[in-house]
Amino acid sequence: MEENLTLSSNCPDLESLDFQPHHPCFNLSDTTSCDEEWPCEIRIFWLQIHPFIALTRAFLSYGSLVIILLGVILNSLSAYIFLSTGLARNGSGVYLIALAFCDTGNLIANILLGVWRGASYEFNGYFMENEWLCRTHGVFVEVFQTISAWIVVAFTVERSLAVWYPLLFRQSRNRRAKLVVGSLTTVFTLFCLSKLFLTGFEKDSVFGYIPCNSRRYVWEGMAYVRVAFQTWIPTIIVFTFNCLMFWKLRKIKINRQRLSGEHTRNLPKRPGPRLKQSFINKPSPTNPMLIAVSLAYLILVFPLGAVQTVELYWNLHENVPIAVMEPQKSAYVHWLMYKILLKHIRSFFFGFYQINFAINFFLYFAAGVEFRRYLQKKVKRMCGLTKAYCCCRGIAGNFIKSRGNTPVQSCTSNCSNATSTSTLPLHVYPSPSTLIQMAKAPISGVSDKVGTFESTI
Repeated sequence: MEENLTLSSNCPDLESLDFQPHHPCFNLSDTTSCDEEWPCEIRIFWLQIHPFIALTRAFLSYGSLVIILLGVILNSLSAYIFLSTGLARNGSGVYLIALAFCDTGNLIANILLGVWRGASYEFNGYFMENEWLCRTHGVFVEVFQTISAWIVVAFTVERSLAVWYPLLFRQSRNRRAKLVVGSLTTVFTLFCLSKLFLTGFEKDSVFGYIPCNSRRYVWEGMAYVRVAFQTWIPTIIVFTFNCLMFWKLRKIKINRQRLSGEHTRNLPKRPGPRLKQSFINKPSPTNPMLIAVSLAYLILVFPLGAVQTVELYWNLHENVPIAVMEPQKSAYVHWLMYKILLKHIRSFFFGFYQINFAINFFLYFAAGVEFRRYLQKKVKRMCGLTKAYCCCRGIAGNFIKSRGNTPVQSCTSNCSNATSTSTLPLHVYPSPSTLIQMAKAPISGVSDKVGTFESTI
């Protein structure tokens, strides 16, 4: 009895729960039902973990915006590098292009709209008023998340089988990759369309917006299927096939070293530098990229899947109804405390999970030799064009200031004359190599050509 009086005297107000202003507890004159739903023990527990809640909210709002911006730009750049070079001609390029598009769709449909719905009650109102809009948004979220996970699975399985059976999986890699990506897209799109008519465990969004009022059929098993196909099954397959590939590569390396050692001992010693390894001993350039993508996926997805599974079991199978009298009240308080804690732990790991949709560009650059080489070529070419353009603009500006008026098109011919190259027609744009020579040419030679150009006018 004394403990109850102490809790009543020190009980924080409902505003201490720091909910959104549209929560029903803030809009009712009689808060008896809210007092029963959120007893004093829960409010005190909320204040104890509030720093962690504030950190999670900041991570999911400001951090998500940074991830969205970087992810969209870097995924677009990755797709451009793959499509504009020869990297898209092999099977690995097809998988990575599809992964870039799915990750961009995840950043927009899942994270951007989720942050917007959580931050703006008016924007979330459009989804609550239009049920089919809410259902369509849910379908797009499921489609991009599921296909993105299974593209990583298909990429891992294809490369692992290529290591085990190199002759069998060497031919038609591009056609096989397109067929696999198309099949995955078709199958999982049809699977996710079931969300138009079925609903499950969708009450607590990590972004904090109110879920839509739906008239769909409620099937609690849908939540288990969703978590399994997005986290557990992909991570188990990726982990298993990566272990098999590592074991096979280790075995191949040991056999090559043994055969190379025996072959070297049988050869006569010759002076001079040693020959390079043959192409047979060189590892596939795709394997490091696959390993980087797979490990990043496992590290970022596995914690979220584990917490989602525990939270799902706790909310569905350990659910305790609201109670006022003891001992049912103590059981309800215990259940609600862990429900709140699990929800925000899931939100915290979801913040790391969304990094998975923006990190692939850095993995390609760090592990992909061909990708890094093509990217460096693109950057050097853009820098050369920019430098030549600025030089050409500077020459044209100085000439206009000193001579009054002259056609701007003469900049191309003046720059080319300054580099002692043949004069280009005014309607022909110089090649990148010519522009780079123009940028490196001394400006002093331009004054000698200016008189010639003036006399021709």
